[in-house]
Amino acid sequence: MKRTEKMEDQAEVSDEALVSAFQSGDTEAFSVLAARSVRMIRQLTARFGGAYPLERDDLLQEGLLGLLFAARTFSFDGGASFATYARRCAENRVLDAVRSGLSRANRVLNTAVPLDGLDASDASGDPEALLELRESVSGLLDAGLSPLEQRVLRLYLGGLKRQDAARAAGVPLGAYDNALARARRKLKR
Repeated sequence: MKRTEKMEDQAEVSDEALVSAFQSGDTEAFSVLAARSVRMIRQLTARFGGAYPLERDDLLQEGLLGLLFAARTFSFDGGASFATYARRCAENRVLDAVRSGLSRANRVLNTAVPLDGLDASDASGDPEALLELRESVSGLLDAGLSPLEQRVLRLYLGGLKRQDAARAAGVPLGAYDNALARARRKLKR
């Protein structure tokens, strides 16, 4: 049976039957569940749009991960319908993501300034593009940044993890985060 025929057959099946098929190893059953649930998840995430650090697509993805958890862990003897259980799991996953995004530990990430156009992978084969990239980065670094802020920004743009970059800069992690935040604020102006 072709995949499209199988998907059409599953479109008429109940959520609980799809969950049972998914728990038995049919991954296409989850595709149908996800397609059915996207609207519900979008409604859950709509109340968080714009005012929170995560983008809508990120929240939608978190909701889909909650749906996946629900499909894996749903118990048929629990008394609740799958739709009720899935909604609760998706909502909890989205709320956890929002709380995590608002936490103090993620403050530096949430106030990040996108550095679009500074992706070295775009210039990897073209020496002229690489030179232009290097000049634009040098221009950014000369924008009133202190030597520490310049060093931290270079390490950040180099792709190092926070702990490794702080170690390479020779400063504690908190000082690294603060210097990077200051550099971003200055660049934003």
